[in-house]
Amino acid sequence: MQRQEADCRALATKLGVDVFEVFVDNDIGASTRSGAKSRPAYERMLQDAQAGKFLTIIAYSNSRLTRRPVEWLKLIELANSGSVQIKTVVSGTHDLSTADGRAVAMTIAVWDGAEAERTSERLKAAHRHRAQQGKVWKGGKRPFGYLTDYLTPDPVEGRIVVDAIEQVLGGTPVHAVAKQWNAAGVRTPANGEWSYQAAYLVLTNPRNCGWATYQKQIVRDADGAPVVGEWTPLITPEQHTALMGVLAKRRKPKRRYSKYLLTPFMKCGKCGGSMWAGRGKNDVPYYKCSTGHLQITAEITDRWAKDALFIHLGECKGPAPIDLTTPIEAWHGEERLAEVSKLIDDYATALRKGRLSLNLVMDQLEALDKEKEQLLDAREAFQQEKMAERAPSLASEVSSNVNWDSADIEWLHENAEEIRDEYDFDGWLVQLSRHCRLITVAPYQGPHAVVGDRLTIVWDDLTKVEPPAAADRSWRKRAPIEPNRLGEVVKLLEANPDLTAAELAERLKVGRTYSYRLLNLASQRLDDRMSFEASPKSEEP
Repeated sequence: MQRQEADCRALATKLGVDVFEVFVDNDIGASTRSGAKSRPAYERMLQDAQAGKFLTIIAYSNSRLTRRPVEWLKLIELANSGSVQIKTVVSGTHDLSTADGRAVAMTIAVWDGAEAERTSERLKAAHRHRAQQGKVWKGGKRPFGYLTDYLTPDPVEGRIVVDAIEQVLGGTPVHAVAKQWNAAGVRTPANGEWSYQAAYLVLTNPRNCGWATYQKQIVRDADGAPVVGEWTPLITPEQHTALMGVLAKRRKPKRRYSKYLLTPFMKCGKCGGSMWAGRGKNDVPYYKCSTGHLQITAEITDRWAKDALFIHLGECKGPAPIDLTTPIEAWHGEERLAEVSKLIDDYATALRKGRLSLNLVMDQLEALDKEKEQLLDAREAFQQEKMAERAPSLASEVSSNVNWDSADIEWLHENAEEIRDEYDFDGWLVQLSRHCRLITVAPYQGPHAVVGDRLTIVWDDLTKVEPPAAADRSWRKRAPIEPNRLGEVVKLLEANPDLTAAELAERLKVGRTYSYRLLNLASQRLDDRMSFEASPKSEEP
């Protein structure tokens, strides 16, 4: 750049013109390959030329000025108006006031643009070939987790990436990983702070498990298997597949534009029809059968469903890590994938031997290639889904959208009620979409029945939360939903009053958050029992 500027200044001196300004668009291509990317300095130069601030444009070559025929038309228009003349150091001078001069300039611009496109195509082909061979590409920023040779894992960063992936597989949100890295002083390869997107891209990079990529897509061999690169992987392919499946499972569904949480899940217990939301007297929201059989208060029902979901997530969590050793069950499309791959190979062999004309089989080959690509994507999605199913359902998911400053688990447990209130609409909806199959509402059962006496929830694992028996419904304000293992915890706490939540979580194989909840409820029950036993009993007459 400096040498070209010096040559242009020398030409200006030779022509006897003063330099008004140097216009530079650094790192912005002048060819058609740069797409619609703007060139602010070039546009400003044209504006100044039209304003008559200078009469001569000097460039090192035509290709340095522009390779876009459209931009040459603007220059020709300026030259025809007498506003400016164009001089170059190595491309000579074109008289843009004549037809021949304009034709030559336009022709050169077209050929310059074509050469830029050919260069780009050669570079892309070279990069694609290297990726197909599993060779490392050292362009761009150094991948986080690796040394500057792009091959050897960095002993510090590599361990950080592996630990973070294990955390995410265990339930830690990606944004929490980014916060941890920033708090620990870990910097990006560009020496910046970590955002959610930056951490997500690092953790989900197929390079971590040794797979080669091209343009952010996994490169596959002729059999559809990922190409293994020459660098040392940080994790196993099974871990990467499990990670992608777990993250896909946590992804929020598109927002359903409804003011009411349970509309997608509610069914009438009398006719089996859908239930719609509305507002009744005093603007109180409710869910009502579409045929008018029954209705139920929305606010209390939503609260009851949130409590049930909170406990369900805790009860179905286990501390065991995700199973990466047991082979995934066979995908149903393997036979079709093998069949399509064989057809493509047969066509390719026939074309090489001259038995077929490409014109005759082009459409079939394109259709087969497209089908093979769809089958490979479907197989990958299937493997990710199966790996995700092995991951525990995490009680911590309930608070993943809650904005809170303290990560203290005791604080979480003590403020569980407030957290459930603050958890946003989309957060509850995504949890219900994952875990709830159906909520059935029974008909009205009298003034003393509570909401829980009318609702039945069917979870994704086909377990249910059902109303208590009729004998247990009398004269109570609210039907508490108690964990299934509460009685067991009460006995354990009686035997060991110093029992901690960590010990309980290990013993019952449940999560730490859920163990705090169980321990608190068990303590309350024991306190109630002791208060009752300590109260004075009336003497018999």
